Amino acid sequence: MNDWTLLLGVAITIHFVFFLGWIVARKLDNYSIVDALWAYGIVIAAFALIHFGEGDFHKRVLGFLIAFIW
Repeated sequence: MNDWTLLLGVAITIHFVFFLGWIVARKLDNYSIVDALWAYGIVIAAFALIHFGEGDFHKRVLGFLIAFIW
C-alpha cells in the first residue's frame, strides 16, 4: 500500500471518529470525551500505520510503542 494512501485513509478515519465524538460531546455537554478520543485515536492511528505500513518491522514496532506510551 502506498504510504500517502495509507496516511490519507488514517486521517479521514480519525477525522470522522473525532467528528462523531464532537457530536456526542455536544449532545451530552461533556467535552472530555473529545480528549479521550484524541488519546485513543493516536494509538489506533499508530497501530494502523505500523500494521499496514512498509519498512523495517522493528522501527515500526518502536514507533507504536512510543505512541502507546505517550
